[in-house]
Amino acid sequence: MGRSKKDNEEIIEELKTKNKKVKEEKNKNPKKEEQKKEVEDANKKVQEILKKAKEKEVTLETVLWNCRVALRGVGTTEKNRDAVIGLVFLKFAGDKFEKRRKELIDQYGDIPAFLEKPSFYNAVNVFYLKETARWSFIVKNASANNIAVIIDQAMADIEESNPSLKGALSLNLFATLGADKSKIKDLIDNVNQIDERRFHEE
Repeated sequence: MGRSKKDNEEIIEELKTKNKKVKEEKNKNPKKEEQKKEVEDANKKVQEILKKAKEKEVTLETVLWNCRVALRGVGTTEKNRDAVIGLVFLKFAGDKFEKRRKELIDQYGDIPAFLEKPSFYNAVNVFYLKETARWSFIVKNASANNIAVIIDQAMADIEESNPSLKGALSLNLFATLGADKSKIKDLIDNVNQIDERRFHEE
């Protein structure tokens, strides 16, 4: 049997509807293509940034070598070694302290009773640090005339706040190191480049 006029009209109407949808999709495509290009451009920029960041990264070996160069002609080999180890300790102790402090703020809010309680840090194997013993404070004062005294005091304060470290840190080392403030600043700047995450990978 042949199609009725009504059937033909329905088919034509259906074809018109499909054609309209196709046109709409075509009209949408330029926008999608534009969005796709924007995403691709953004990804390229991210890759470029990551590439540049990776190029700027330094290995622990490089940092330690630069520290050795900074202390060339200063003090004894043993003292210089202890000075570098001491700063590396302060850097990592500071990083872990700040991470734990952020956790406490997220959990309890900015409440000194929690943030300045050593047991809240020691409980998760993190050393409690007074404000003047934190790495951020040392970096901020790296150019100070009394930076050697600041570092020595930081070491003494950390021992006092954390009994488990009693006798483990080198005290009054920087004041007797024989390095001027510019060399100590070089040491701090170099040690500050160490990324704790990459250190553990290496």
